[in-house]
Amino acid sequence: MIFTLDTIQVQNPVDWDNLESTLKRNDELNLLVLDQQGTLTFAGDGYEYIIDKVTNDGFCSYVQLDVFDECEEGDPNQIIKARLYLSDVEIDEFNCEVKCKITDDSFFALINNNKSIKATMSSPLSKNQVTITACPIVKLILKIPPSDSNNIKCYAIRVWEAFRLLTEFYSDGLISFASDSFDNADLWKGLYITSGYKLRNADETGSPALPAFSLAELFKEINNRIPIGIVIENPFTNPVLRIETLEYLYSSPATFEFAYIEKITTRFDTQKIYSKVKFSEENYSSDTAAFPADIVFRGWKEEEFHTLGQCNIDKALDLSCNWLASSNDIETVANGNKDYDNNLFLIDASYVDDNNAENFPTNFLNLSPREYYPNERLTNAAIAARYLGGVPNTIAAFFGNIGDGIFYAYLTTSQSYSNTGNDVYDPAGFDATLTNTGTYYDTALFRFDAPEAGVYNFRCNINIEITAQNTAPVILWQLRIQRFDTGGTLIDSKNAFIKNYTSPIGIDYYSNSIIGSFNIGDGVITNYVLNDGDYITVRLDKSRGGAGDIDYTIKGGNQTFFECYNNTVGGGEFQIYDPNDYPIQIHEFEYKMTLAEFQNILANQRSSYAFYSSPDNIRYGWVSEIKYNHYKGLANVRLITNKSSQANGNPILT
Repeated sequence: MIFTLDTIQVQNPVDWDNLESTLKRNDELNLLVLDQQGTLTFAGDGYEYIIDKVTNDGFCSYVQLDVFDECEEGDPNQIIKARLYLSDVEIDEFNCEVKCKITDDSFFALINNNKSIKATMSSPLSKNQVTITACPIVKLILKIPPSDSNNIKCYAIRVWEAFRLLTEFYSDGLISFASDSFDNADLWKGLYITSGYKLRNADETGSPALPAFSLAELFKEINNRIPIGIVIENPFTNPVLRIETLEYLYSSPATFEFAYIEKITTRFDTQKIYSKVKFSEENYSSDTAAFPADIVFRGWKEEEFHTLGQCNIDKALDLSCNWLASSNDIETVANGNKDYDNNLFLIDASYVDDNNAENFPTNFLNLSPREYYPNERLTNAAIAARYLGGVPNTIAAFFGNIGDGIFYAYLTTSQSYSNTGNDVYDPAGFDATLTNTGTYYDTALFRFDAPEAGVYNFRCNINIEITAQNTAPVILWQLRIQRFDTGGTLIDSKNAFIKNYTSPIGIDYYSNSIIGSFNIGDGVITNYVLNDGDYITVRLDKSRGGAGDIDYTIKGGNQTFFECYNNTVGGGEFQIYDPNDYPIQIHEFEYKMTLAEFQNILANQRSSYAFYSSPDNIRYGWVSEIKYNHYKGLANVRLITNKSSQANGNPILT
């Protein structure tokens, strides 16, 4: 081994044979990094150099440590690049020894220890006043909800640029940034950061700058919406901090195999078992706006779901966020609300070029008429879907029963009428139910009361038999689903039938006076956004268009019905996860390996690794931790696996 302090070779530390390099996964940052933390004890010329450094430079300085392996053929191979901070040294004056704590020279020294320091995205200088490149300003065309055409211009920065600037800010430009996930138009290249002030003052490009934020904040805000992780590439030469989605980081096939392992110990990582999942946005707006603010799961409100299973663990996966992304907050601010000027916003848009982007809202609630909202990919439902494999089991709501709000009501007895003129059945009397989960349909008042704010899908049909005609009648029919607020005020009324006639004044009808049976409605679907306390009724109208009339019967039975067959509340299982896909098993073993093999793993940190005691039972895992002792050539290996399959699709045969 060759040890140098600030490039000056010194005698080996007294405890150099315990020197280890650790490739370790940090769950807080989903980080896989070569961790050089530990201690070395220097004597002789090493002791003298460090003592002189303390004397001349004081305790707020450091010594550069480089360690090279010269046992293998070729030039010495660097195995450690680290810093010895003088504030951490322990000096033994009697034995003339100094114990030094090792700190990795890339991530831990430059990034991790500074990650909570806030930076301004428009700053051209690093933490130590080194020139760096400020984030380019992008003009973002933004649609104001619920329209897909009413535009404003606001100014923003790309998330990729924010990660890049913070990396350079902390490292004085010594560490580069890379990310395929945030520089790929099919993934998250169009994810932008702006402020409430810039949303409200859409045409202003300059001051004030975005509120300052840190790498820790940015990582949390993105990771709580898009599971991401960090790897440090080329830690000894040209270090690169790479941030990618976990799907990207776990996608490479196996590049190394641990063969014929003598003893494998398997356990479960209980720190990754959650009993509930929490979503929220700080300062989530309850202002009146187009999007139903209290909708369950499909929006951005604060809510909590428990996970199914019997793991006996009380721990939450907290996916709460401080930055805003909700449609109502964007709409409220774009329309002039000043209360959010200092809040940061995330906008999911389409990248046009380095200076331009455009947001395309979607009708993701499937409303009719269509209503368009931004940031569909940042809703609680979308976040939950991306955490497949990150949650140990299916999540379900605490409130209500499975199927709350689902009902099927029908008319029990046929009702006959003769020459009655214009008839109004308001509400139409569906007086019995086959299904009524939560008893939200009232068979006495003939109405459905919404248990929660949400999107509801209704279907209704009335079967009518015309038994006789008087003169030459023209009979017009209407079937409507009506929404009332909690005070009984009619909010809106939607057709639940297929029209075949529109009157000169624009009113839709179904025209039918022919003897025989027909359906009005016939399963037509109507989507409704309801607030908590709203209620729904059905109205049937029969109108005479001339002098004649009919005899008719409204048929009882399951041909005449009103139902809610689907909604976004009380659905029980909101996001289904397979626990067999959850990487929670830890396999630990010792393995003799060469430095070249260890460095091959360092160069392929995204790979999976085959391991087996017998070739009949090959399994595949990812690195949780590998401690490599350079003197012994021995690694203590911990690999993560799931139950069903690995990144390369190979099953675990257990």
